[in-house]
Amino acid sequence: KVCYERTNFEKIQWIFHIIPIGYATITSIIAACFDMYGHVDWTCWIVPRSIRDSSITPTAAQNKFKYFHWFFLFGPVWICIAWVTFVMIMLYKKVKEGNKAVAQYRHIETTQTS
Repeated sequence: KVCYERTNFEKIQWIFHIIPIGYATITSIIAACFDMYGHVDWTCWIVPRSIRDSSITPTAAQNKFKYFHWFFLFGPVWICIAWVTFVMIMLYKKVKEGNKAVAQYRHIETTQTS
């Protein structure tokens, strides 16, 4: 049974700040080091200028920018989607168990008052 008191949560709260800020900082620094920032029409900024400008010769890392897409954006997004799906399924099961227990007691209560 997992139950967090406020004081327990406050002890680990810093982790929930460090992870996203650290991830964003690290991915941004890596992309800057490999000159991977570029204009993209939608959401992902990882596209080397050499893709749009044929006069620029891409580096070995820039040739593999699609791996950067998956490692820095799509992969983490799908991991989060899978995690949230798992948590929602577990939450649904727990609530369903609780509802069954309550329904059982309601049945007992109605039979005792009759």
